[in-house]
Amino acid sequence: MQKKLTFFLLLFASVAFAQKKPLDHTVYDSWESIGTKQVSNDGLWVAYGVSVQEGDANLYFQNSLNAQKIKISRGAAPSGGGAGFGGGFGGGSSSSLFSPDSKFAAFSIKPLFKDTRLAKIKKKKPDEMTKDTLGIANLTTLAVTKIPRVKSFKFPENGASILAYNLEKAPDTSKKSATPGAGGARPKNDAEDYLFADDEPAGAASKEGTDLIIKNLTTGIERTYKYVTDYAFSKNGKLLVFACSGSKKDKDAKQGVFLLNNETGVLKTLVKVKGNFKNFVFDEEGERLAFLGETSPEKQEIKDYNLYYNSITLDTAQILVDNDMTGMPEKFAVSGDGRVNFSKDGNKIFFGIAPIKKAKDTTSVKKSSKV
Repeated sequence: MQKKLTFFLLLFASVAFAQKKPLDHTVYDSWESIGTKQVSNDGLWVAYGVSVQEGDANLYFQNSLNAQKIKISRGAAPSGGGAGFGGGFGGGSSSSLFSPDSKFAAFSIKPLFKDTRLAKIKKKKPDEMTKDTLGIANLTTLAVTKIPRVKSFKFPENGASILAYNLEKAPDTSKKSATPGAGGARPKNDAEDYLFADDEPAGAASKEGTDLIIKNLTTGIERTYKYVTDYAFSKNGKLLVFACSGSKKDKDAKQGVFLLNNETGVLKTLVKVKGNFKNFVFDEEGERLAFLGETSPEKQEIKDYNLYYNSITLDTAQILVDNDMTGMPEKFAVSGDGRVNFSKDGNKIFFGIAPIKKAKDTTSVKKSSKV
């Protein structure tokens, strides 16, 4: 009897083992994990992301009091820092999914994983890659609005439900139809298509800003500003600062740094000159503003960055620190890659410095070696 029982148990174990899927990389890829976890300011909504090792993630919004739930396929939270989703730290710019009044949520919708993977295999250029979509959920009606080709967005930390989002550069649909020096259509040639892809110098297109839309989600009122490269809210959401690059194709386009009062709609010009301005930060009260900027000639290899400062009561921003400032360590300069921050009381500004880089020597001629 004992032998029969042992045989039965061994047979049962072998059958059960045969039914289990082998533990290999195909199994690992399907394992799920909880990523993003956020709670709205009023505590009524919880957001969480469910991701897999390889594949498309999902984002969920769950009402903590009832069964209301929103599932966003391929949804993702804004990333903190940088120019990506959610923008930078400081200045009241938040990487929160939820609006300050907890009535709306904003999130990115990623392209299909398989499409992104295929595009990378084909070595497509960044402008040819499928871009993220901005999703806006009304947490009262549960309606979801989608806006394609959005590269970044921000809510203020406090205040009204105002959302600012920066669009991707519009795809160039124009085609070169003629061969240089001859009429008729130019035959398709991958190498030539690459060479003639851009008429502008390398890097020029990436420096030109794109449309910035500031939308009051409660009233539906929105404003659009062109060629914006960077932007930030004050912590209370009353002010928004942004930089405009201008455009070589649009001579009337504004360039410089501008300050928008979100309550009155009044726009002030803080800097009216062509340059690269970034890393905007407000103090806690939204009464002071600091940022980095350079107005060096376009062909100058090493850019000379300065620290700019503005008190909101003044109409223009002033250079607070430049490379000739007394107390600057020898052979050091304001770093264009450093973060800018105010102290808690707003009386101090912290910024980065770095050793002055040397430009490449283009005067020397390399001697060619003879074989």
